[in-house]
Amino acid sequence: MKPLNIKLYDIARTKMNFNDDDAMEFVSSIHELNDHRFENLVTKEFLSEKIHGTDQRFVKLESNIDLRFTTIDQRFTTFESAINLRFTTLESAIDLRFTTLESKIDQRFTTLESTIDQRFTTSQASNNVQFNEIKTSFDSKISETKSELIKWMFIFWTGQITITIGMILLFAKS
Repeated sequence: MKPLNIKLYDIARTKMNFNDDDAMEFVSSIHELNDHRFENLVTKEFLSEKIHGTDQRFVKLESNIDLRFTTIDQRFTTFESAINLRFTTLESAIDLRFTTLESKIDQRFTTLESTIDQRFTTSQASNNVQFNEIKTSFDSKISETKSELIKWMFIFWTGQITITIGMILLFAKS
C-alpha cells in the first residue's frame, strides 16, 4: 500500500470509527475513483474530429437551405404571376359591370326626369287654382280674427279702466 492509502486507512479507522474491513474498502474505493477519473476526459483529436464533422454538417445544411429558398422563391414568383393575371381579369370584369350599371342608372334617371316634368306641368295648373282658393280662405279668416281681437281688446281695456277708477275713488274716500 502506498503511504497516502495508509494515511487514509488510519483516518477512516480513527476519525470515522470504521472497522478494518470498512476502512480498507473505503480506501480502495477512493483509489479506484482516482484511477478512473481520466477515462471520461475528451482528447484534442476527438474534439477536432467532432468539430470537423459539425462543420461539414453545417455546410450541407446551408446548401440544403439555399436550395429550399430557391425553390420557395420560384414558387412565390409563379404564384405572384398567377395572382396578377387573376386580378387583371377580375378588374376588367368589374369595370365592365360598373359601365353596364352606370348606363342603366343613367337611363332610369332620364326616364324618371321626363316623368317628373310631365307631372309637374299638369299639376302646376291645378295648383294655381287651389292656391287662389286657399288665399281667399286665409284672407277671410284673417279679417274675422282681426275683428274678434279688437272686440276682446276693447272689453279688456274697459275693465281695466273701471277697476283703476274704482281704486282711485276708494283711496280718495279713505
